[in-house]
Amino acid sequence: MRDVEPAEGGREGEGEGFSRHDCDAAYRATTYRLHLDAACFDLRIGLAHPAFRAWLQSRESDKFAIITAYNPASVQLGFAENAERQRRLENELRQLACLAGQGENFADDTGWPVEPSCLALGLSWEEARRLGAAYGQNAVLVGGGDAIPRLLWIEEDK
Repeated sequence: MRDVEPAEGGREGEGEGFSRHDCDAAYRATTYRLHLDAACFDLRIGLAHPAFRAWLQSRESDKFAIITAYNPASVQLGFAENAERQRRLENELRQLACLAGQGENFADDTGWPVEPSCLALGLSWEEARRLGAAYGQNAVLVGGGDAIPRLLWIEEDK
């Protein structure tokens, strides 16, 4: 998801060879902005957001996921391919009746492009992981009624 140096044996731009540690640091150095109703919420991994929590409670939701289809395995794709992947993800979330809103992920490292994302409500963490895997992601964000986003790695033992 970020422009980090690949671990030993990887080549820049391949996506493979990025250590989980580097990816973890990059994902934590990102703002996950959600546009919901007339509100905008800027979330960070591991940090509480009282206004987002109130929004979740108003929707009677005790779980959420933030997922993107952009740049699978931290490999930057072209705009058209990314946009098509994101459109398919949004359609899949609509079919599951859990698409609640749109957002974008802003890396602190301005060398990485903004990535559109989706907020899904009521999606199990297993289903969020499945969708992340289907779109080639390293991880997705999930959370509960406390509204604290957490990283959920696609490969548990990676």
